[in-house]
Amino acid sequence: MSEIEPGTIGSVDRAATECRTDQGCNYLGQQESKNRLLYRVCLISLASSDLIVAVMSGINNIPKFLLPSHNFFILGEFMCSFMPLLQNTSLLANSMTLSCIAVDRYQMVVQAVRGRWDPGKYVCFGVVAGIWVISAGVASPMYGLYLWITAMIIQDDGVNITILEQYSVFHMCLLDDKTFKYTYFLIVFSFIFLPLLCTFLVLYILVVRYLLLWRRPELLSLGAKHPRRRRDGPQENIVHVPETGT
Repeated sequence: MSEIEPGTIGSVDRAATECRTDQGCNYLGQQESKNRLLYRVCLISLASSDLIVAVMSGINNIPKFLLPSHNFFILGEFMCSFMPLLQNTSLLANSMTLSCIAVDRYQMVVQAVRGRWDPGKYVCFGVVAGIWVISAGVASPMYGLYLWITAMIIQDDGVNITILEQYSVFHMCLLDDKTFKYTYFLIVFSFIFLPLLCTFLVLYILVVRYLLLWRRPELLSLGAKHPRRRRDGPQENIVHVPETGT
C-alpha cells in the first residue's frame, strides 16, 4: 500500500486520503488537475480585487500629498461617483472569493476519493462571474453617494478678501449622507462579511481536523481496538491446576 505524505493546507488535496492501489493514485492525480481549475480562477479573482483596491486607494490618496488641501479631487465627476462603487465591489468580491477557496479546499479534502467534487470550467468561471455580479449589486447603493462640488478658495484677513489665483476654482468629492453610509456598512457587515468570515473559519477548522485525523488514524480506532487497561497496579495471572489423584 502506497502512502501520501501530508502537506500544508495549501496542498491539502494531496493529503486527502491514502491510495489503496496504483489506479487509485492515478485517479486522484487526475481529479487534482481538474479540481485545481476552480482554485486558480479564484486566485485570479482574488488578485484582481486586491489590485483594484490598491490602485483606487493610490489614485484617491496620493494627490492629497501633492495638493494644498486634502479635499481636492482631480479625477472628475464620473470617478467621484464610480470609485466608491468599484472599491466596495472589489472588497466584497475579495471576501466572497476567500470563502469560495475555503469551500474548494474543504470539498477537495473530504470528497477526493469519492469523486463527487469535479466542477467543470464553465462552472468555475460562472462561480467567479457570479461573485462579481453579486458584489456589484450589493455595492450599487454606493454609486452617486458622493457629490462632485465646485468650490473657490479665498483669503480673508478681516479687511480684504483675496482670491488665490492658482487654485481659484477647484473641485471636491464629498459624502452626501453619512447616516446612509453608516447604515449601509452595518447591514453589509452583519449579513455578508460576518457570515463569510464564520464560513471561512469553520471550513478551515474542519480541514485541519480532517488532516490531523488522517495523519493520526489511531486516534479514531484506538478506543475500539485497544480498550483502556486498568492501572491500579500489576495484576497476577492465577492459573488453576486441577488436582490429580495419586
